Amino acid sequence: MGTVHRRPLHAAAGAFTALHQAVELAFGTGVIGQSAVGLRPAIAASVVFDGGWVYLAGRRRTGPVLAFLAGVGIGVPAVHFRLWPWRLRPVPVLTEAEGLPRRLMPAYNAILYGWALAAGLALVRETPRRERLLAVPGILSVFAAGQLVRRHFEWMGAEASRNPQWWNAPGNEERPAGDPLAGASPRSRKTASPSGTAGRGTGCRSCP
Repeated sequence: MGTVHRRPLHAAAGAFTALHQAVELAFGTGVIGQSAVGLRPAIAASVVFDGGWVYLAGRRRTGPVLAFLAGVGIGVPAVHFRLWPWRLRPVPVLTEAEGLPRRLMPAYNAILYGWALAAGLALVRETPRRERLLAVPGILSVFAAGQLVRRHFEWMGAEASRNPQWWNAPGNEERPAGDPLAGASPRSRKTASPSGTAGRGTGCRSCP
């Protein structure tokens, strides 16, 4: 049929997307979009998106879509550093994120870097030059959705207070000022700043 086209780096970027989501869900951070459609539909949509990414990596004439997705694969790891605190060690690494256990952070940072690296290499090595600029809208779309991500975690914090479940366990813990997971959690209201942004997404994230 002549429709199969090997792009292992694009496939790897899609696989890292699935791994990232699986780790977050396993440790109780829910799924983006869950507040609107519920847990199971949000998981189903994530599976379709991740599986579709890997599938498209093996098909011909999907270069423009894969270029856009490579931008997403670069943008999502990067936006984490706008939302969560980080330090230079010697490269930027997150010190916490999404309420995940601190013991998991080295592996979580490795996933983010592997994801961005796979997407970046796929863009350079497996994407025609004329299509590479399509990664820019992919990156920008992620940063444009930053507030949506923050609202997801604020919702998670409120849900953890009202209806504790395995998928919102981090929201049941006391959160520091400005943490998106503080949300409307009564235990975090006393420490949250009025703007809800202290220490997150502004200024120096490499400060102690």
